[in-house]
Amino acid sequence: MSTQSDVLTAVKNAISALGLGNMEQVAVRTAPSDKGQFYPGITVHPVAEREFIGTNERDDIGYGIQVTMVVNDDNDLDEADVIGNWRQKIRKGFIHKKIAAVSNNCTVLVEHGPVYEPNKHDQKISTLILRVIVRETRG
Repeated sequence: MSTQSDVLTAVKNAISALGLGNMEQVAVRTAPSDKGQFYPGITVHPVAEREFIGTNERDDIGYGIQVTMVVNDDNDLDEADVIGNWRQKIRKGFIHKKIAAVSNNCTVLVEHGPVYEPNKHDQKISTLILRVIVRETRG
């Protein structure tokens, strides 16, 4: 398996373990939506990697995993609170931490996306990108 695949699976499993009540199953997909209709609950999918400063012998590669959180928008504060709760728990569960299932030589940065992005399908959508930085040997 590729490092990207390992990172994706590890992030999915770690989010599932956070105990985010009121949540449908966390799903790994290639995209968070199908023709503009977003999947409800939490979807994780890969986004482009970024290179960070490594060492003379190793590269630091930041594997991007977008976390898309979706609830139906009934213009009710409860939906906003659900997404706010998910964002907070996911951020606290990952920021500047290691993911043992990936590598001892990794850490996670959190890139914040829109908090609430309504769409034409009456859904509230929120995103975070978890940038899992893995120190890899060259060659």
